[in-house]
Amino acid sequence: MRGRSRDLANAFRGARAGARRLLRLVGDLLDLGRLACGRLTLRVGEHDLVAQLRQELEAASQQARVREIGLHANRWRGRGQPLPTVVSGHDQA
Repeated sequence: MRGRSRDLANAFRGARAGARRLLRLVGDLLDLGRLACGRLTLRVGEHDLVAQLRQELEAASQQARVREIGLHANRWRGRGQPLPTVVSGHDQA
């Protein structure tokens, strides 16, 4: 019975993680709608993309290890150029 409980707990964690991803996606879609109708404005600025990518990769790596999935990232090879500046954040209008 312990194996079944563990399987159910793993399935629940997977469903919960999927629900969180779906919630973020819905939020992003709602933001796009607000942007399209002028109720949301973007604040453009520099963002440390390398630090953000490292943080995201670390979070994904932990999940990948649990599932025994290999996850690798290559360094930016932008012909000696830095990573591009990206749009960061938003303000409510």
